Amino acid sequence: MQITTKKGKSGVPSISLNAYAGVDQLYKRYNLTNASEWADRAVQAYTNAGLDPLNAGQNSLAGAVKGPGGKFDPTIDTDWQKEFFQTGRVEDYNLTFSGGTSGEKSASNFLISGEYFHQQGIVKGPNFERYSLRLNSGLTRGRLKFQENVQLTHINRTLLNGFPFIDVLLMLPSIPVYDPRNEGGFGTGSTTLNTFATNPIGAQSLLNRKQNDNRIAGNVSADVSIFDFLSYRLNMAIDGHVYSNSDAQKAGIIRQNTAINTSFLSEFQGYDVFLLTENTLNFNKSFGDSHVNGIVGYSEQRYRQHNTTVQRQGFTSAPQYYFELDAGPVAGISGGATIENSKRSYFSQVTYDYKNRYLVSGSFRRDGSSKFAPENRWGNFGAGSVAWRLSEEEFFKTSVPAVNNLKLRASYGVNGNDGLGGAYGGNYLTAPIINQNVNYVDGNGNIVNGSAQITLSSPDIQWEERYTKDAGIDVGFLDNRFTLSADYYISETKKALAPVVIPVYLGNFGGAVFQNAGNLENRGFELALGYHENRNAFTYGADFTLTTVKNRVTKVPTEGQSFSDGIGLTRTQVGQPVGAFYLIPFDGIFQSKDEVQNYRNADGKVIQPYASAGDVRYKDSNGDGVIDTRDRVFVGTPFPKLQMGLNLSAAYKGFDVSVFLQAVTGNQVFNRSKAALESYNGPNNYERDVHPWTPENPSTTTPRLLQGGGAGDLGLAAASNALFNSTRWLEDGDYLRLKNIQIGYTFPKVLTSKVPSLGSVRVYVTGRNVVTFTKYSGFDPEITGTGFYGRGIDDGAYPNVRTFTGGVQVNF
Repeated sequence: MQITTKKGKSGVPSISLNAYAGVDQLYKRYNLTNASEWADRAVQAYTNAGLDPLNAGQNSLAGAVKGPGGKFDPTIDTDWQKEFFQTGRVEDYNLTFSGGTSGEKSASNFLISGEYFHQQGIVKGPNFERYSLRLNSGLTRGRLKFQENVQLTHINRTLLNGFPFIDVLLMLPSIPVYDPRNEGGFGTGSTTLNTFATNPIGAQSLLNRKQNDNRIAGNVSADVSIFDFLSYRLNMAIDGHVYSNSDAQKAGIIRQNTAINTSFLSEFQGYDVFLLTENTLNFNKSFGDSHVNGIVGYSEQRYRQHNTTVQRQGFTSAPQYYFELDAGPVAGISGGATIENSKRSYFSQVTYDYKNRYLVSGSFRRDGSSKFAPENRWGNFGAGSVAWRLSEEEFFKTSVPAVNNLKLRASYGVNGNDGLGGAYGGNYLTAPIINQNVNYVDGNGNIVNGSAQITLSSPDIQWEERYTKDAGIDVGFLDNRFTLSADYYISETKKALAPVVIPVYLGNFGGAVFQNAGNLENRGFELALGYHENRNAFTYGADFTLTTVKNRVTKVPTEGQSFSDGIGLTRTQVGQPVGAFYLIPFDGIFQSKDEVQNYRNADGKVIQPYASAGDVRYKDSNGDGVIDTRDRVFVGTPFPKLQMGLNLSAAYKGFDVSVFLQAVTGNQVFNRSKAALESYNGPNNYERDVHPWTPENPSTTTPRLLQGGGAGDLGLAAASNALFNSTRWLEDGDYLRLKNIQIGYTFPKVLTSKVPSLGSVRVYVTGRNVVTFTKYSGFDPEITGTGFYGRGIDDGAYPNVRTFTGGVQVNF
């Protein structure tokens, strides 16, 4: 590992300042009903379910409506999005001092850079602050060259709690943000005004999760030129991290019908350090028209982490909360762990070219990782490539003069991966974890201390291997003003390391177990086009990239085996993409009772006899006359079929502008926020611009309002309409986004030269995630998902934000 960064240049030392500040905004908000509108719809949902909305004994709306017909009481009307979301702030200041000297026998350079970055979130609570200092220097004297890079970073971070991007949509507008009658002071609903949502503002206020990180990362290298063609390098690197995290929980209630949160303070402290030592011999020599470059090396990597957790409980607010461990009267949980792993590697690479026309390269490495059992510890990985630069052939130069560069290339290789997750960072998966402090009762009724296995082991796991085949072409036209690069690739991952959910009743208490879960393949096409023109004072350019990908599983450990995301939305099996959506197909809305009776299977069985006009119709995929999980089918992929990017740039005299556009298409996203909002069978808010089915509004996409709790068929219909694992909330994830735009102006030298020592001054404005064109109804179509098997599931994660900043760059 080697940290690379810009370095100082020889000459007069220079100082540069880059500073910008701006605002962050949520790109969009849901259009939700206010309290009066919500009450009208809620009354209708109760009425449709055969429930009296004013009868407090029936889990009703008596706290929100009153009088004949349920007239609205307007004393409370909370806009939860307005209360929770805010305009965030971002600022960054960077100061750099650099310089160097050069001479006949020696040269040196140095760079010192300091930065402060601060970002306040778009919701109340999250905050990020970073201080960093970077130092690098180099010294060359004769055949010896010395370089060092080091970066010191201090980070203060306040984390987001819970799933507030879902809760802020579900909380009822008739519930106040603050309610002094509740412990903690936050509104949560009541027995006559129910909600399953958590108060998102209370969740951020009562629990304060802070992380304080201090990191040093750097490397030192020494190069010795043994001969002009042979050199030796020693490189040593460190990445050290000392952290102190704390969770301070105030007593209170933030969700209806839950116990008062116990006040506590948990402190999690520790360190981790990564060390690397690398020795390489480098050969670089020409033999006439031939040139050979080679490297052989040996490296050692070591990682160690140690952490300790301590908790105290029972803190009180009298006279105010004082969160220090010594102030907590009740001992809570405590623990700690030490985690270690190491890796040893031998590697080599040789590259040969003849007249810069024919190129051949080969590499080999042997890696050993302590994460695997001794018999599986070592892996061998190699790669090779060939290329032919036709544009260097004499016949080509004379016959196709407009083409400056034409290169054909092909490669094949395999890389290894030992990256594991799970308990203890995946470092001890080959052995079971034993809890040595477990009490049990013996045959005589005595309490005896014993041990119990709490996780299942994976003793046979091996290196994950990724085999990549690639064939490509590079072309340059018109003095390389126009360039084209195209590749077709096939990447197959064998023995993929992935988490597998093992039930608790099988003896696994440590979450998912990592296994070599099979093979998967990605194949597709990559294209890059560029055009750059320089017309005196006016320069402009465009770069376009396009990538296609087809993902599928090609093998699993046991024939017919499949893997799930754990919540019943995706399935991973042979022939399908990883995390393919596996859902019950939504088949419209019943418009009449006759439609319900006529919806039968081949045997004449009524498929949804409990339904009525306005209820959801599902496709009986297996034809058994019953709608259940056996009707799930593969209906979509989380992987985009096509990803595109377009970067445009132009400059005229002192003005410059750059624009970056990003687009994806062909993937699906499951919108869990939408699923919660449009279930219509529970005490949630509603979308104002979505109109449920009524006899006067025969919707074909949105069912009738039907409060859960209705008896008989009404209860079954309400549950059916809210069926979670259906395609009703599966949406296209296509989008086109103006990802970045920057406009700048550099002041002419005739002005800046009037100030002594002033080199250049540039001012600029920047917009990030400026506008997004998409049909996706959630906060953000560009999501990361929920783990290995849930890539396309929008579970209310923090969305990308729109940012506008203004800045200045000054060089002295």
